[in-house]
Amino acid sequence: MFSVTSVVEASGGFVRRWLGVLVVMALLLPGVAFAAEPRQQFRVCADPLSMPTSNRQLEGFENKIADLIAKDLGRPLRYTWWGQRRGFIRNTMNATLK
Repeated sequence: MFSVTSVVEASGGFVRRWLGVLVVMALLLPGVAFAAEPRQQFRVCADPLSMPTSNRQLEGFENKIADLIAKDLGRPLRYTWWGQRRGFIRNTMNATLK
């Protein structure tokens, strides 16, 4: 019999990584949709060295998705770069953009 835990462990971290991405998006997108100022920046936390998902050259598919969302919302896109390692959520959710 398969359990969620056995599938996550057997995937070599792939499922765990995507679950993390989905959690971050679920936490960030509602705040963007209900922001008070229409010209605020669309802020994204991303890993600078995580191809094919993201990199500083904006070549990853998450970079492309963030760009599409920012254009759709009519907001400038701003990144906070942080390696997706231990403390990623804790450190990026508390990051400030200047």
